[in-house]
Amino acid sequence: MIVSANMELPVILNAGHDGYIVAECPVIPGCISQGRTRREALRNIREAIELCLESRAEEGWELASHYDLARVKIATASRTGRLVRPPRNVRRVAPGRTSRSPKA
Repeated sequence: MIVSANMELPVILNAGHDGYIVAECPVIPGCISQGRTRREALRNIREAIELCLESRAEEGWELASHYDLARVKIATASRTGRLVRPPRNVRRVAPGRTSRSPKA
């Protein structure tokens, strides 16, 4: 893939355990940086991305020509540590009664 001057790549920002903001470019394996502020983290990840792209030929990898960003819903941990799935269309049923699927 040819790198253009106007290329935009996805960056994920997360709060680090040490109070810093961690920035990661998910389409470049291992391309991670951090900063004390959002602005600093973005400036640092930009530099890290540029360095990764400069060394890609030497290291023998190519940037993907296409990628897709998607969001997925996952189960979350409850207070007890058990996984709780996102609720679906749940119908409440009175105790002692059964729930049946509607007939088509």
